Amino acid sequence: RRATCWLKNAEVECNTQCGLDGTFEGTFAHGGSVAAEFELVCARTIYRGWLGSLFFVGFGFGSLFAGSMAGRVGRKKTMQAFTVLMLIGSLSCVAPSLEVYFLFRIIAGFAAGGNIVVGFVLMLEFTGKAHRGWVGGLGMNGLWALGGALVAL
Repeated sequence: RRATCWLKNAEVECNTQCGLDGTFEGTFAHGGSVAAEFELVCARTIYRGWLGSLFFVGFGFGSLFAGSMAGRVGRKKTMQAFTVLMLIGSLSCVAPSLEVYFLFRIIAGFAAGGNIVVGFVLMLEFTGKAHRGWVGGLGMNGLWALGGALVAL
């Protein structure tokens, strides 16, 4: 049977066949996505959902850990450490296997969660009391939403 692949947020026809045992047989019409690179079709489609989920699992643990670390070693050192972790997590772009890609996504999520928590506090420390409300709301939440809207374009 013919499989449908999701590449670059658009449904495209692929020259793939799913065997009776659920294995992948064929080639992709277009490359350039994680689904194409790691052949996340047929029986492996479940791993597509894991891509985002593992990032946010790391994000949750990173945000929990960063607060206590910042209290012990300071916010600046915590931000520096989590920025290095983000650089390590960005190595997902050269991951040789799906398992290594998942590991780097967890590390990137851990670092992103920590950087957001500590970055928010650092930003508000340098803001006067009169402006903390709108700087915190617009600076973190408003710009996050704006970035998401721009990515959608």
